[in-house]
Amino acid sequence: EKYFITFIDDYSRYDYVYLLHEKSQAVDALEICLNEVERQLDKKVKVVRSDRGGEYYGRYNEIGQHLGPFAKLLQKRGICAQYTMPGTPQQNSVSERRNRTLMDMVMSILSNSTLPIYLWMYALKIAMYLLNRVPSKEVSTTPFELWTGKTPSLRHLHIWAISNDYMVYVHELEIDSSINENDPVSFSQAVSCDNSEKWLNAMKEELKFMEQNDVWDLVELPEGCKRVGCKWVFKTKRDSDGNLERYKARLVAKGFTKKDGIDYKETFSPVSRKDSFRIIMALVAHYDLELHQMDVKTAFLNGNLEENVYMDQPMGFSVEGKEHMVCKLKKSIYGLKQASRQWYLKFNDTIVSFGFKENIVDRCIYLKVSGSKVIFLILYVDDILLATNDLGLLHETKKFLSSNFEMKDMGEASYVIGIEIFRDRSQGLLGLSQKAYINKVLERFRMEKCSASPVPIQKGDKFSLTQCPKNDLERKQMEAIPYASVVGSIMYAQICTRPDISFAAEMLGRYQSNPGMKH
Repeated sequence: EKYFITFIDDYSRYDYVYLLHEKSQAVDALEICLNEVERQLDKKVKVVRSDRGGEYYGRYNEIGQHLGPFAKLLQKRGICAQYTMPGTPQQNSVSERRNRTLMDMVMSILSNSTLPIYLWMYALKIAMYLLNRVPSKEVSTTPFELWTGKTPSLRHLHIWAISNDYMVYVHELEIDSSINENDPVSFSQAVSCDNSEKWLNAMKEELKFMEQNDVWDLVELPEGCKRVGCKWVFKTKRDSDGNLERYKARLVAKGFTKKDGIDYKETFSPVSRKDSFRIIMALVAHYDLELHQMDVKTAFLNGNLEENVYMDQPMGFSVEGKEHMVCKLKKSIYGLKQASRQWYLKFNDTIVSFGFKENIVDRCIYLKVSGSKVIFLILYVDDILLATNDLGLLHETKKFLSSNFEMKDMGEASYVIGIEIFRDRSQGLLGLSQKAYINKVLERFRMEKCSASPVPIQKGDKFSLTQCPKNDLERKQMEAIPYASVVGSIMYAQICTRPDISFAAEMLGRYQSNPGMKH
């Protein structure tokens, strides 16, 4: 949990504290507290005082105050709501002082126990429990006694987090959002799961492409040469709506065992820039161009290999009687360091021979002009976008690509490199959306239930170096927060489709080296 809320009885100073995952849950905590007080103590709450935070007060619009759920619940229960004036925390001094005292106790408890910062909520509960049962100068006796009419017992208390006090903590593992948890992670899992037949067919299809592309020859391993391992990688492919499209198995070489300068030389391979993609989308919308998409099946297998690389035979598909032999690779298989570069060189030579010219600024953008006919080609690894003003030239280009590579014609482009494309040709409109990506980012960082905001930064939000951690305890607290990953994920959406969040993303990016809780 990230937040907590306290409800304090002004007469007795008895305190209730609740943990919140997000601020919008304040109304749920209020309802729980009211029900507990009314049922257990037979007392009615008549007045609630708070500051003017959005979770309590609501928001202002052009009409006036727009009551939030918290204020509406008070109104429904007939409870008088008292709000402090802006910038005057002293008007709610009881709550402000209690929150400060609680946090001071939490830091002291954690420091004394040497426990990690993510257990702060347990220290908070202990601090609240103790404050309710010890005398205070504001009241004549303990808050517990005034609130319940009973004398508190302290006999059961001991030092928190002593060596014989245990709690099992199950650490949550963060899984890459691009990996489906139901996909097998090994060959043995694939052949023993419920969908084993479909995975076997996917592996056979992959090996069929290998054979068609003449990827390797079976040879004896030469003396003094080392072999590289290989493994199967399994993934279920889904469309933009999350529906299952197909089962995909890919044979990948363990290229991480290869050494630079010995097993490979150059590895650089260009990729089209998002700026170029958006510019061409603007041209498509303005000139009402045809926009189609193609996919290169097993693209890397088309690249010719210049080095001698020997690989183990694929698991589960060794040639009978030749199990001791190895695969001498002739094509650049997935997993090799130089695979993407060899594919790019092969594609570039092929498409240039068809009359396309490579852009000197973005080397993965190609253009072909034939009289008044124009066609753009965007290459993004194995995804190809074609934009043209002539259907004949479009079909001619598709036919050429299909004759040189194993291609899949996707028809009119609707979803490419994680970006959804919307078109209304009658209105001359084209829109780009990363809704699926943004939802995955929210799930990854447990923010899928957060409240949406109409603007990236609220009025009055300010960030500065003074908000950075000032001591080791604060820095240790921030270690558990993946700040850089969050900012990086936001920046990717900003670069692709959301220029409106550029200022907010760049401002947050300034503090990646030493972020604080307010950042």
